Amino acid sequence: MKITLLLILFTQSFIFSLDNDVLVRIKDRVITSEDFILRSEYTVRPSYCKSNTQIHKKIILNSLISEKLLALDIESYISSDNLSDNFLKGIKEQYMRDYLLRDMVYSNIKSDSTANKKYLKNSTKTYTLNFLAIPSLPVANSIDMLISQGIEFETICFDYLNLAEIPEKEMTFFYENDPAIHESIFLNQLFPGEILGPIISKDNKYLFIKIKSFKDNPLITSDEVANHVSMVNQRLYELDQVRQYDLYIKETMKGSNVVFNNKVFVQLASKAYDYYIDRNNLINNQVLSTSLVFSKQDSINYYDEAFVLDGNSYNISYLDDLISKHPLVFRNQNISRRDFGLQFKYALVDLIRDEKLNEIAYSNNYDTNENVLKDYRVFSDATASKLHLEALLNGNNFTLNQFNQNPESIIDNFLNQYIESLQALYSDSIQINFDLLDQIELTNIDLYAYKKGVPYPMLVPLFPVLTNKSIIDYGREINF
Repeated sequence: MKITLLLILFTQSFIFSLDNDVLVRIKDRVITSEDFILRSEYTVRPSYCKSNTQIHKKIILNSLISEKLLALDIESYISSDNLSDNFLKGIKEQYMRDYLLRDMVYSNIKSDSTANKKYLKNSTKTYTLNFLAIPSLPVANSIDMLISQGIEFETICFDYLNLAEIPEKEMTFFYENDPAIHESIFLNQLFPGEILGPIISKDNKYLFIKIKSFKDNPLITSDEVANHVSMVNQRLYELDQVRQYDLYIKETMKGSNVVFNNKVFVQLASKAYDYYIDRNNLINNQVLSTSLVFSKQDSINYYDEAFVLDGNSYNISYLDDLISKHPLVFRNQNISRRDFGLQFKYALVDLIRDEKLNEIAYSNNYDTNENVLKDYRVFSDATASKLHLEALLNGNNFTLNQFNQNPESIIDNFLNQYIESLQALYSDSIQINFDLLDQIELTNIDLYAYKKGVPYPMLVPLFPVLTNKSIIDYGREINF
């Protein structure tokens, strides 16, 4: 589908409501105060607008307006020939999944005050644990039987499992992300020597945990207590999200079966390891560069079967299409060659799972959901603006590399003047709420916010480095 068609559909279907959060309106686009804060605080701002002064806030506002103007001005020229829709489609579908899960899963979470009080009592403890992570159910059953017979944990580790040493770790309330493990450790009071298990972890291992020792870290001031209670409640909600998400996915995928073509899978895994691990295109589980196109690799045929899903065969070209809009996400960090095959399989399974969620989201009209379209528009305009900027630089004998190395020089000598021409051209269509701008407070802390475990981790696009001018002598002042 061409980007021009997508943008036209969004323009026709998206109607913004007037409310107190609207900072700027430009035709059908808006910049809210939340947009202003997120774009300023959740990515790194240039030094010339890093503070909370009125001058710097106006530079930020000018920059965000300039991004919208560049996007608007190039909109009619965008097509699939000069801008692939895979990135934008992937961004949109990620938002569709987010809002689907929010409405159908997370909105049903209810706090259990009784359980929360029990968690709170144990939330200041730091446990030192010995543990076993067993991948095999028969072995786990044997260990469970030995424990029930009174065999010492250490004896099982050394004499039955022939371990050189027993794995040990410290665990705090905010450390563990697996709901089952967290509940086992922190819901009830535990004592040294107590053995827990088998606990089935999210990665389908059977855990046996022995409490070696613990220390309590009591809170002193009322502010510490209030802040800690808030953090505990937030953490419990996040763990409930994980728990409810897992139940929803289990129900959604019930009856589905994925079978990979072993010969082809080995070829794909080898190419993927070389690309993502050896060439350092993967850091913190996230793909850093354009995803590998398997069908362009030697010895891999475009039409080879990649996997069978629910009895239907899907070839490598289909897999490439999925990855082009949904970069692979790996669950673990520091993946060894020995473990890569399993982690690669998990990444493909998660890709197929998200495509199933996409189907549910489309069937429930999340592609036209107002919140989805609003969040998506931020990225689509940032992308179109960047395309406009690159074309503008190339047309005036500047390279993108030159601009990235010394943006202020090009801004001062060229870009400011071009931005001013767009401001004049669209001035009659621009409305600005300066009263709302005055109320916004910013920090000067450099921060890059991202989400883990999703194909597009950036919370917002990079700050638009387009102008360093604070003068706003265009548009109309209005209080929405």
